[in-house]
Amino acid sequence: MGARLDSGDDIVTDINVTPLVDVVLVVLVIYMVTASALEKQALPVDLPRASTGEQVEAPRTLAVTLDGSGQIAVDGVASSAEAFVAAVREAHRSSAGLTVLVAADTHAEHGRVVWVLDTVRAEGIDHFALQIDPAGSVAPR
Repeated sequence: MGARLDSGDDIVTDINVTPLVDVVLVVLVIYMVTASALEKQALPVDLPRASTGEQVEAPRTLAVTLDGSGQIAVDGVASSAEAFVAAVREAHRSSAGLTVLVAADTHAEHGRVVWVLDTVRAEGIDHFALQIDPAGSVAPR
């Protein structure tokens, strides 16, 4: 058993990576919890397939999801019809270059999809897109 008697004037040449690893692991855990929470909020939809879809490049998008039973969600949060209209109005007011991205289930009523698009246009938003599954064109049942 020997003791080392240093004067403390030596230059530290070792890098202590323990704090870096701790921070990275905490950030990873936060990311995993947040990602799973966001995934649970979204409505599950069966998107229609199409072969001619394009990527939408927009500075600001508002995601509107319409499931097969007619339930609507705005940016992953389930909403009523009145809350949807208010969210579209507020998003248009806060962002000039807004594009509304509509993800409607294959089995959603056509009239409900038209109502969503009509509401978007009535609020003065002329840029909207329909989200599709780019797997290829399949005729609906």
